[in-house]
Amino acid sequence: MPWPGFKRQHKPAQTDNEEVDDDEEFLPNASSPFLRGMSNARYALCGPKAACSCTTATFVFMITKIIVFCCAFFLTAAAKSTATVAAAGGALLGPSQCQLAASGGLWPASLRYHFAAHQLLTATFLHASFLHLIVSLCTLMRYGLSFEHRRSLGELVVLILSAGVLGGLVSSTTIPNSVLVCGGMAAFALMGDETVIVLFAGGCSMFDGHGSRRKRRLPYRLLCVGCFGMANVTVLLFAGGAVSVAACLACFAFGGIATASEYPSRRSRTALLDHGEGTGDHWAWWKRQGWLIGIGAICLLFAAAVLGFEGATTIVDRPAPVC
Repeated sequence: MPWPGFKRQHKPAQTDNEEVDDDEEFLPNASSPFLRGMSNARYALCGPKAACSCTTATFVFMITKIIVFCCAFFLTAAAKSTATVAAAGGALLGPSQCQLAASGGLWPASLRYHFAAHQLLTATFLHASFLHLIVSLCTLMRYGLSFEHRRSLGELVVLILSAGVLGGLVSSTTIPNSVLVCGGMAAFALMGDETVIVLFAGGCSMFDGHGSRRKRRLPYRLLCVGCFGMANVTVLLFAGGAVSVAACLACFAFGGIATASEYPSRRSRTALLDHGEGTGDHWAWWKRQGWLIGIGAICLLFAAAVLGFEGATTIVDRPAPVC
């Protein structure tokens, strides 16, 4: 449901020489500064149609991640006694391994031998460092708002939690001797969703410079996805040096497959349009049947992650680090 006080204002009629753009929605000047500020943020990040949509889940996840990071960093026992030693070990940039373990970080041995499945969910809200938190929040704001507007609140919640579980399983298989955080896995899933949308909308003529203004912006959107992806990987390397590339790729693939899982009747059963870009009948069959293929592919992806985790022989039963 829209934010209170929103009303729709149509642009004045355009002349034949002017480009006709979509209708825009704005908050009235009489509304509170907070609501107008949130509307402007949505408009700048996600376009005019997202400015009036209720994006509750995105901001709830962002606030929750900030609170969890502060609790893990300030309310758990510090690993080092002096600031000098802590700075040398990089602990000032974020929680240490023992702090992450005490805050619900994923310890592969506990998940494998002690059935601590709740760590898959708690690790979804943890981050390795302050920079990792900032980059993850920026990515979530940039692509989470548009995903929630395009799909729904519940689908964004499912996407973020599922990406955390998938990333935790794959990370436990590839990095079995570290306390793992999965706060950035949702960012890779959202970037995968954005990439597939751009490729579906643009096709082979994406870089020809012709077509509508939206279509000409598609290469820029791909460049933004690449920058966000590099930023997320870089901060993980800078924080601890242990990054599961397989987990990042798995979540990226999961987000891309999730794009195809949307049932076509939510927009048009003929599936002639894709988010306004207009790809014609070329992708019509995929848009009608792709949701079944997407759901099946997601099930296979999770099954492969579970089987890989269960078959890993490098996970040794040992206690988690204690401060």
